[in-house]
Amino acid sequence: MTVTMKCLFAVILGMLLFVPLAGAGAGESLLLAQADGQEGEAAEKKSKDLADEGWISNGKSLGRWWLKNAKTYDPMPLPLLYHLEGKYAYAEKSGNIDVENHEATALISLRKGIFTSFTTYSKGKSDVTINLTKDQTSTETGDFMQDFSLALTDRISVQAGMMWNTNSAIYLDDRYTYYGGLQVVLFDSPNLGLSLGGYYGQENNSYMNDKVHDDLFGPLCEITPPGFCDPAEDFDSDGIRVIQRFNATIISTPFVTVWETFDYMSHFDGSDEFEDSDYYHWELDLGVSVALSETTSLYVSYNIYYDKNYFFDYINKRIKTINEYEAIMNELKAKDTTLAVGINFSF
Repeated sequence: MTVTMKCLFAVILGMLLFVPLAGAGAGESLLLAQADGQEGEAAEKKSKDLADEGWISNGKSLGRWWLKNAKTYDPMPLPLLYHLEGKYAYAEKSGNIDVENHEATALISLRKGIFTSFTTYSKGKSDVTINLTKDQTSTETGDFMQDFSLALTDRISVQAGMMWNTNSAIYLDDRYTYYGGLQVVLFDSPNLGLSLGGYYGQENNSYMNDKVHDDLFGPLCEITPPGFCDPAEDFDSDGIRVIQRFNATIISTPFVTVWETFDYMSHFDGSDEFEDSDYYHWELDLGVSVALSETTSLYVSYNIYYDKNYFFDYINKRIKTINEYEAIMNELKAKDTTLAVGINFSF
């Protein structure tokens, strides 16, 4: 099944779950979006059921409902709630690649009763210099996330979902992550939110072996030891995932919001080739946004991504061998950083 078909299947599954659920309440969000106007305690605790708005509503009178647990609201809204966002960001990166990057992101939040669906897709393309080989080239990234949430109480929700990632700069062809667990709201107020989630997950990784051969090894396969140019095996492992999220409104006029997200996953399994290695990856995302209007805001974000994985060990072991013949390559780096400035549209 292709990447497009798998992602489309996840979205269709979400729709099939939502259409029949005409009376359930609303769920807890994984998205940290910029605000759509002011929200207050009365909007959270004493909201009307929005029945007069028909079968579908953006829930504007509820404030940033997509950041809140569904059972915060009493009574719970009757319509199907939706929230749409579009983002465009310009970024500079350093690490494995030095790059000027352009990235577009679309986010859709849907809620019916205690059920919530979050769908995110982003696509980036860059003209870059890859520090590993000193070559100038173009790279592409892609990310898709489909998350389902069910609110058990006003503090606890069950979540399950999948993620897909690709990144030609680090020769990642496909990474599929499947997870399920609980999210707990640690602190919730009109202007401040803090949550922590724990999940059991499985990750499947495949790599761009043909591109690795063309970019890195090539004719060296004829003079290097046997097995040197064997393709990297797919790496699959179960693991534990932890996500911590924070968002706060620091100024009411103009509306200024800060956010922080930390996402960590540790794998249970190593690899046959590198038996003593422990594999994990983590990502820290920081940002601040300033609202220009009810639907538009500007933001600055800073992202750190660290990945200790089998493929990096595979590549760096062979680079050391290549450098014994001629010192021409740097090792593949585990950390990438991204500084981005963008604009966000929220509906």
